[in-house]
Amino acid sequence: MLIRLGEWYAQTPILWFLFWATAVVASLFFGWKCFDIHGVNIGDAHWSKRWHQHWVNFVGSLFGWAAFWIVFRKVCIYPSPVGWFDAAMMAVAYIGIIGYIPFVAHSLMQGVTELTKKFLKTSS
Repeated sequence: MLIRLGEWYAQTPILWFLFWATAVVASLFFGWKCFDIHGVNIGDAHWSKRWHQHWVNFVGSLFGWAAFWIVFRKVCIYPSPVGWFDAAMMAVAYIGIIGYIPFVAHSLMQGVTELTKKFLKTSS
């Protein structure tokens, strides 16, 4: 009797649990150890700044795991053609899982700010 991967997956809720347990534990680790991992010395920063960085890194990593889950389900469990959305989600998954979503988001915002400043300067 041949069981398709999608059917096996639907009948195996432990897979869901193991994936998300791994995702939460890994994200908690990235959130808690974000300063050590990224080599950032915040010195005597206020507790709220430290807490904010822990939270942002935890959520960023969890966001990466969620992106991986979406692509995994689409490509492996319920096979469908891979498109640009899937490639973008894999990039988000990779960046998130390794803990760089906060850095990328910050860099993008700085880039938008700089472009806006240049645009306003040239249009004046």
